[in-house]
Amino acid sequence: MQEHFKTDTTAIPLASMETRRIVAEDTRKIIEQAFASGEPYTNFEIFRNLFDVEKILDVRSEFVFKINIEKFGNPVAAGQLVRTYATEIHYFNFPGESLTEKIARACEFESNSGNEDKIPIEIKEYFEKILDIFCQIMLDKNVEISSCYVMSLLINLADLAELQ
Repeated sequence: MQEHFKTDTTAIPLASMETRRIVAEDTRKIIEQAFASGEPYTNFEIFRNLFDVEKILDVRSEFVFKINIEKFGNPVAAGQLVRTYATEIHYFNFPGESLTEKIARACEFESNSGNEDKIPIEIKEYFEKILDIFCQIMLDKNVEISSCYVMSLLINLADLAELQ
């Protein structure tokens, strides 16, 4: 039977831990394979599941509940550190709702322009940090995550599988 997060006015279906585990493991696997390939930035979509990490850690999040944000690393602090390096690839010129998306798009542009060597190593470290935070959240039994949000993450993974 599916669990729900209940408010005074609604009940939101929650994703199972098994589904969340699959999302975390598959997201990590795809990103680690991309870095191992030596060409991680050829398609910014590889990082799509990480684009919402800042929103997830917002206490007003509409798809993650009962999250103790102090338990996880701080993506805002990581973002402040990486901005200096991301400026080198003009991340601010790219569309996106989050810093992570803008940086991923800028990296894709540099990579596809033959300038992957211009992408600072600190950006890889940033993506690894955000990936770790994402996986910790997905695997934390105390955090409740809406099934709709986890379904969108699964769809992202399926779309990536089609591209490979």
